[in-house]
Amino acid sequence: MPLHVAAAAEKSGRPVLIIGLEGEADTGVAAFRHKWLNWGQIGSLPKIIGAHGARDVVLIGSIKARPDFKRLKLD
Repeated sequence: MPLHVAAAAEKSGRPVLIIGLEGEADTGVAAFRHKWLNWGQIGSLPKIIGAHGARDVVLIGSIKARPDFKRLKLD
């Protein structure tokens, strides 16, 4: 679903930046302007979004498995 939404946004002339979670997001993300993050880097989302001048944000997709919080490398 996220790739379909991104394609529709681009088709309508809206710029797209996909922020994909490593190990969760489809590798098709690479067909769009994108940034890969791991779970420990979630705190950097506001900075990344702001740096790209985003005015609208869409959260879409699913999480396959709960992250192992003991193994997270935090930013």
